[in-house]
Amino acid sequence: MAVQAFPTILAKVPPADFALDLIDLLADKAVELDAERLLDQVLSMAACKAAIKAGQKLS
Repeated sequence: MAVQAFPTILAKVPPADFALDLIDLLADKAVELDAERLLDQVLSMAACKAAIKAGQKLS
């Protein structure tokens, strides 16, 4: 897999870590997700990772 571009909204998340987590997320799903739900889960995952890296407590 080659990353050719990475959204700036995810700038605080290392692209390699994000790609591996995305693969895990997709592998864990027994059913297909529609694009909107997949995007929601991907952004939620990225936000959590960015918050943890920034040292913020999650609610």
